[in-house]
Amino acid sequence: MVISDNFYSSNEMLLGVYLSSELKQSINSGSFNIGATTFTGHHNGYKFNMKPEQYDGHLFQGSSMFLTTIPDISNKAGEDVSFEVVVDDIVEIDEMVSLPSPIQVDVKSSIFHDIIKASKVVNRNDILLTWDRTDNQKGVLAMIRITGQLAVSPYSSEEQAVDGKYFLMLLEDDGEHVIPSDVFASFPTNTVVDIEMWRGDVRMDMKSLTGKNYNVNVLSKDFISFILD
Repeated sequence: MVISDNFYSSNEMLLGVYLSSELKQSINSGSFNIGATTFTGHHNGYKFNMKPEQYDGHLFQGSSMFLTTIPDISNKAGEDVSFEVVVDDIVEIDEMVSLPSPIQVDVKSSIFHDIIKASKVVNRNDILLTWDRTDNQKGVLAMIRITGQLAVSPYSSEEQAVDGKYFLMLLEDDGEHVIPSDVFASFPTNTVVDIEMWRGDVRMDMKSLTGKNYNVNVLSKDFISFILD
């Protein structure tokens, strides 16, 4: 059961309970209860489609649910809240989880200008990653992704692509980090870079009340894209 996301979405909060593979096909119904908000769903043969009971809109399969739009959730950011998971009418998880504060990421550089909407050109040797800091002791996870694309016209005679690559960094939640210049040293000018940053409560292999193993994620994230000079 998961409220799923796209890599390219930003300012989002995500909620997920992941089951071991042998359990996935045997579940017929399930729900999350986080604080006073209940998310219900049904299995369509290969995954759950989840939505809050109070939400009167339509969620397409695989769409993202912006939890920060729900007052019961957004008003409790940064607090511990009750978290219950019910599968086929059986309570599997009844825990307290930390609801993360929203995160907003940006980059600063000595060479910095917008080339097109949502794309910035930065000095690869002087990139400061910034975000809104909190007292969260678990840190934040940053994923730097070399997309493999170059910001050049498709009709240009210049090289059109490079090999994709990604890096993971676990950082203190102190609001800024200088990205080492050698991270981007081997990539050509106009390389497109994506950075996704995550803050939250992640429980791996949580043992449920019935003895099953679950991974529980309650996360906030943000995304930014830029171009290397």
